[in-house]
Amino acid sequence: MTTVYVLLHCKAGSEKSIIDEISKIPDVVEVRGTYGMHDIFVKVRSKDIKTMNKVVTLAIRRIPNIISTNTLLAIEQQGGKEE
Repeated sequence: MTTVYVLLHCKAGSEKSIIDEISKIPDVVEVRGTYGMHDIFVKVRSKDIKTMNKVVTLAIRRIPNIISTNTLLAIEQQGGKEE
């Protein structure tokens, strides 16, 4: 499995509609509004890099009112504590 964390900066007031849209994407395992430099946090878990790339570039980044994204690829061998 491949895990990435995508930090989104979006147009003010569009957070709820973006979160609702991202929630529909199958490989998205978590999406939350955040305070601070980024507006939305998204956790994506895909079967491989190729699938993850499609989720980020063809699904998430094409949603209207997203200004920018910052994608962090997890190092699967380090950490990993989950609830």
